[in-house]
Amino acid sequence: MRAEPWKIIGFPFGFLAIVLMLVAHQTGNSQWALWAIAPFLLLAIAFVLSPQINWWWWQRSPPTLDPRTERLLDDYFFYYKKLSPELKLRFRSRVALFLRAHEFMRPVDKNQMDAEANRSRVPEDLKAAVAAAAAQVFFGKPQLTAGKYENIIIYPHRFPTPQYPTFHASEIFDEDGVMLFDADTLMSGFSQPQRVFSVGLYEYVRIFRKTNPSVVAPIFEENTFERLEKISGMTRATISSVIGLENLDDFGIVAHHFFNFAERFQTVLPDLYQLLVNIFQQNPADGANPIVKW
Repeated sequence: MRAEPWKIIGFPFGFLAIVLMLVAHQTGNSQWALWAIAPFLLLAIAFVLSPQINWWWWQRSPPTLDPRTERLLDDYFFYYKKLSPELKLRFRSRVALFLRAHEFMRPVDKNQMDAEANRSRVPEDLKAAVAAAAAQVFFGKPQLTAGKYENIIIYPHRFPTPQYPTFHASEIFDEDGVMLFDADTLMSGFSQPQRVFSVGLYEYVRIFRKTNPSVVAPIFEENTFERLEKISGMTRATISSVIGLENLDDFGIVAHHFFNFAERFQTVLPDLYQLLVNIFQQNPADGANPIVKW
């Protein structure tokens, strides 16, 4: 694994500080130790600002995507497979960037005393499913990070929380900037997006609105959701059962269908389709259209 950018930048300062301290020790001249203060301070600043430094670096020199994750996108993520070669490269870079900028963890096991053991390694396919959903929703925008939502917890099954005591498959916990997903539901929506409602896509549409406060959700007509059911074959009850919650985000559902059933969506709801294109696509001329018709 490559060193983090902040470490590359901070290494010369740390090395210089150590050399100056060694010289001070060998010569007995405290003046050399005083000279070491400046590089030590610069190293400390690099450490404190490490997230910003890493992000700045990676935006200008995107990390490459692990070959296994790339194969996963090729094999299972239909949205990615329909992109042009140029946009595939951009999509892979954004997925890799997302994976570097977010922390994935398992839920805490209160019976285990070792905190690190509670953060057991999350399988790469689950990380890819989350990152691909985020990259798809934010593909037409310059930003990729989901604001403060940098921590992602993957449960092996449906879970209750203090915010939602019933067992459910996905959740956004705003207070701590945490996103929670059930692994099975997450992967089903990732690999079968036209058969299973994608909780990853749904939640990142909601994050999109939270991190873009200027976005105003369209006013939906009375029969909008009846027509959405014809587009997707998914009833509201079905979607509710997949997520495990009754109070659903209407905009999240509409935008989910907009991404996953684009061609039928445009045919049945052309005006709403164009409104959503304008919301999710920054500049139609730059070729970064996040909408793929399939």
